[in-house]
Amino acid sequence: MAAHSPEVAIKQLQSQHGPQNYDTICGVQRALWPYINLLPEPKRTEAEGLLVTAYVMGSRMHARLVEQKRALESTDAEESDAG
Repeated sequence: MAAHSPEVAIKQLQSQHGPQNYDTICGVQRALWPYINLLPEPKRTEAEGLLVTAYVMGSRMHARLVEQKRALESTDAEESDAG
């Protein structure tokens, strides 16, 4: 197994960071950046692009969830006022 193989990187992530840092997408991304920097080109550029894409998707998902929560809270408040 190569020194920088995905299997080694995963084991290192798990041993250094533990599962508590995988509670959020951002936690996983923070843990992955050092290992992505070890990749040779063009794999590194490709992995960086994928990680940035995942961050943008996560940010959009978070914004939608916040919006939905506000809408639900507003609906709940209206129902309790009417009830």
